[in-house]
Amino acid sequence: MDFYSDNGALLQRKLKGTAIPDYIKNAVYLTREKQASLEDTDFAYADGGKRYFPIVDAGNTAISTIYFLEKRAEIPKEDRPGIAMALVDACRQFGIEPPDILIQEAQGEPVNPIEKKASVKTLDDRDIVRAAATFEDMYRTYDPPTRRKTALDIVKAASAYGIDSGSIPVVVRIYAGSSWNPELPAHLAVREQLLKEAGSKFAQVIPHLMEAALSSDVDPERFAEELFLLDKEAGLLHLYDERLPDAFICTLAPDEPEDTTGKEVEGVLMKYASSEHAHERFDDEFLELVQQSPFMALAGVSPEDRDLFISCCEEYLRSQG
Repeated sequence: MDFYSDNGALLQRKLKGTAIPDYIKNAVYLTREKQASLEDTDFAYADGGKRYFPIVDAGNTAISTIYFLEKRAEIPKEDRPGIAMALVDACRQFGIEPPDILIQEAQGEPVNPIEKKASVKTLDDRDIVRAAATFEDMYRTYDPPTRRKTALDIVKAASAYGIDSGSIPVVVRIYAGSSWNPELPAHLAVREQLLKEAGSKFAQVIPHLMEAALSSDVDPERFAEELFLLDKEAGLLHLYDERLPDAFICTLAPDEPEDTTGKEVEGVLMKYASSEHAHERFDDEFLELVQQSPFMALAGVSPEDRDLFISCCEEYLRSQG
């Protein structure tokens, strides 16, 4: 669960090849005897004799934060805000800037950027493009079910705004997919081998999963959810994103567009951008960007300018009959 549970194995993987801050290098190593002498308040989590995530100094606090963000999928949802708040407070006490994702956990806010944005104001396409980019950068800090939900929300919003799926990062489209990943058998074989090596009883379940995946009656999303629960029960979650792709990315593949509506709208915008009507009203550099990538170009301007461009485009179309 924390640094002292795995002898620092996760920390070594996370910090490999990076410059390690001095406060982590100088963290006090807490022996079992030392931990036993500490108060419950010296840990971010203490309940029923179990105590995890020590926060006695800057180094232990930073390390505990790394472990919490990586392991939080294994922690009951109702316990996460309290642990996160203790870590946020400790970070600030020791002069460490707490990560945004930790603050959101502490406040019980959604880590989904689309859901968070929609809760305070109406989305626009720039929000969606930014959310997709944020997901691509940050998705490893989300637990896998949250990765799935966030990706689905982004893709749904993108579709509603006519944003071409090609503008959405592949990793978003994978997590939002509803098709089978052709590499799933290979991923299941790796799981089976790992479980056999560990002498786990769950190894014998994998062949049955393989049969289920080949059945046309099984839904890929449901399969991914069940595989995640199996991985959790079998103790494989700590291998995610290192030796083992998570259950959703193992199972799912991006969906092919069901229609060409987005492409048709894109074509209309590109055609208008090349017209004399457009060049009389808009900057040539902007119109060049529209001709290259309409939705991305419009995502980069203010809502007022975007609405003006679309209004002029509609006016032009009406004039052309």
